[in-house]
Amino acid sequence: MIKESEIEKYMGRIVRLIGVEGTELEGRIINMEGSNDSDNGQYCLVLQVDGKNTEYGIYQNEIQSIEVID
Repeated sequence: MIKESEIEKYMGRIVRLIGVEGTELEGRIINMEGSNDSDNGQYCLVLQVDGKNTEYGIYQNEIQSIEVID
């Protein structure tokens, strides 16, 4: 799990995000809802998938790792 304090270095970057169930998504982190602002007490990243007009919201407990691609 990635700590909320570590997320700033990924903002605006293209990343490969690996979920706790082994799913992989690649795209740009375009926004984040902090844990203080969310209903469940976890931060949520918004990932825009390249080449698609799709955005995914991924909660802290769903993230295993993040790797910067560009």
